[in-house]
Amino acid sequence: ASNILALLMAAHLVGSSVKDDALDGLYGRITFAFFQGESYGFLGSRRFLKDLGGGFSCDDGDEGVPSVWKRREEENGVARVCLRPARGDLTFQNLGAVRGMIAVDQVGNLGGSKDLYVLRGKDGDGDGDDGGFAAFLSQVAVELSSNDEGGYVAQASSVEGGDDDGGATPLPPTPLSSLVKISGASIGNVALTGYDDASVPRSMYHSHLDSASSYSGRQTIDKDA
Repeated sequence: ASNILALLMAAHLVGSSVKDDALDGLYGRITFAFFQGESYGFLGSRRFLKDLGGGFSCDDGDEGVPSVWKRREEENGVARVCLRPARGDLTFQNLGAVRGMIAVDQVGNLGGSKDLYVLRGKDGDGDGDDGGFAAFLSQVAVELSSNDEGGYVAQASSVEGGDDDGGATPLPPTPLSSLVKISGASIGNVALTGYDDASVPRSMYHSHLDSASSYSGRQTIDKDA
């Protein structure tokens, strides 16, 4: 619940404090996303990123069917939807390529402190346009923390990012897991968390895969990291 509240507040602050002209002038678009079914193989984020990356094909209903979620700002209050496969809104097709992603995880579980941590994933292959973007996102998250005494402070995690043989990074199970897998860890990604612990590569949500045998003797959480 704390993750959802943090995203809603961030979206509200951006929408109410930043003028539309300033947002339109940015190199990329700021998008806030909420996903369902993440504990079941990252269903929501995996499907969304695959659709966004060009894997979506509408077989029917691509001519502008009135949606039950009508938007007043759209012409005639009609949103483009797809009947097969079912998609209640095709606006996601206008988002373009994903340049980077910040995941918010357990920011309400700070153990009485006001310390947040930024866990940085892979910076891309170093040769493409996205090389170093995770470092940029990490720096932005740290610099935007509160300067007021007693305020919340974001700091770089002591956990170092890295790769395993599957191209995953030692980040907690979040929508970043889908991003790393689908992009081959080539898109900048960071996690803003309320803890400074390392996760094993390809860690899962609350499943039978979260067992010691699944990791060949490796600990699920490295408390010394």
